[in-house]
Amino acid sequence: MFNISHQYTVCRELRQKLAPSECIIHIDFSENFTGKFGSEIQSVHFGGSHKQVTLHIGVLYVGDVDVSISFCTLSPSRRHDPVAIWKYLQPLFEYMQESHPDIEVLHFFSDGPTTQYHQKVNFYLFSTKVFEVGYQSATWNFWEASHGKGAPNGIGGAIKRKADALVSQGNDITDANTLYQALRSACTTMELFFVEADEVESSTLPAITLPSVPGTMKLHQLKTSGTPGTITYQDVSCFCANLHCSCFSQKIFTFPVVSSTESEERSA
Repeated sequence: MFNISHQYTVCRELRQKLAPSECIIHIDFSENFTGKFGSEIQSVHFGGSHKQVTLHIGVLYVGDVDVSISFCTLSPSRRHDPVAIWKYLQPLFEYMQESHPDIEVLHFFSDGPTTQYHQKVNFYLFSTKVFEVGYQSATWNFWEASHGKGAPNGIGGAIKRKADALVSQGNDITDANTLYQALRSACTTMELFFVEADEVESSTLPAITLPSVPGTMKLHQLKTSGTPGTITYQDVSCFCANLHCSCFSQKIFTFPVVSSTESEERSA
């Protein structure tokens, strides 16, 4: 109960005091959208041949912007693993660098499924990718298990309702590209991004063995600043002292970091 209350409280306080150089990125996966036809025979309706669309959804809060920005990355790839997650986030970073170039610090909020966000591969990518895309420091904060519902869930529902409405009007939305184009044509205020399946499927980890972070299942916050591959972590979130504090028994962990050139050589 303490974890539930604390995580929501610090998120609310962070949102209220967010600096112009900071942003909050609240992300989640929506249930995959299944392609539909405006008119279909019974065997198609009950068949298993419908294509699915991955929806990686989120809300972006920027310190000096009063209105939140809803976004969704669509992809025909059905991967939901950490490598795919960072590929889905790439167009968001490009959008942020163009629209909000003053941002230096990222604060991620997500739920904690161990197959997606709350695991060592995502911890490693978090500690390296943030610097690769040009940011100076970041935190990743997890809601308590089974208590991570928030604004992104409403975004996923809004997308599916709009898609179903378009189908009911006689449109065929059979795959990711069709859905993306249909939503763009519908003049949605949401920022929409599209990632090809080949881009996701070709993404791999460096050829290294990643150690596990001690106490992974208990931690609710990661921080990284300045040094790629190094994180600090603690049981619950804290945003005092500019990301460096001794609250809640903060600990340090360092991953082995391999450059992209070394990774290619090892793979070869």
